[in-house]
Amino acid sequence: MRRTKAQSRVATPPVVPICWEEESLAALTHDLRNSLASIVSALHILRLQRYANPVAEQAGKTIERQAEHLSLLADHLSELAGVPKSRQRNSVHEWQPPSERVEEVPPRRILIVDDNRDAADSTGTLLVLWGHQVRVAYDGASAVAIAREYQPDICLLDLGMPGMSGFQVAEQLRQDPTLRNLRLVAMTGFDGEADQKRTREAGFNAHLVKPVELSALQEVLADTSQGAAPSAVSS
Repeated sequence: MRRTKAQSRVATPPVVPICWEEESLAALTHDLRNSLASIVSALHILRLQRYANPVAEQAGKTIERQAEHLSLLADHLSELAGVPKSRQRNSVHEWQPPSERVEEVPPRRILIVDDNRDAADSTGTLLVLWGHQVRVAYDGASAVAIAREYQPDICLLDLGMPGMSGFQVAEQLRQDPTLRNLRLVAMTGFDGEADQKRTREAGFNAHLVKPVELSALQEVLADTSQGAAPSAVSS
């Protein structure tokens, strides 16, 4: 029996749209922002070193363009997840603060807490280049122990860590009378208004969204207020 040309064609399965739940999109956005954090910090480190040669500068510009693309993608995913934003973020090439702003901030004792080692280490390197003293912890339990021994001025604290979350770390730090002057700063991929409201209620002084805009980070470092009263700084 002969088949017609139409009968011989392989049937094409219907295109089924993929439906992501808002919670899954929000989690994906958070993970993307976490990965972007280390890329953008590394980019700023290259800028501070003023690039070794034209090849390095070209590579830096490529990183900048791709970081901008991924940042816009994260914003788009966040919109699809229905996460309300407090304000519009600047583009990557606008994130470098004026050099005089870096110089006017006195050295701080800073503790960085993040289970993403690349993000923690690159942020730490950047802050050291700015003239600050930095310690790094990769989990909540270590963060609490280091904070009690190190007595930092500022703690940049990731929220979505396995085991002890950033909120649990914050609770323990706020209960320690020796750390009553500590400024707690959420540095996280969670970027919605509800997330910022939750960090304020948990006693954080500020909420920075990854990848962090350097002008916002400089504002946090320049703030001389102390203690648990939250400020309006956000990124």
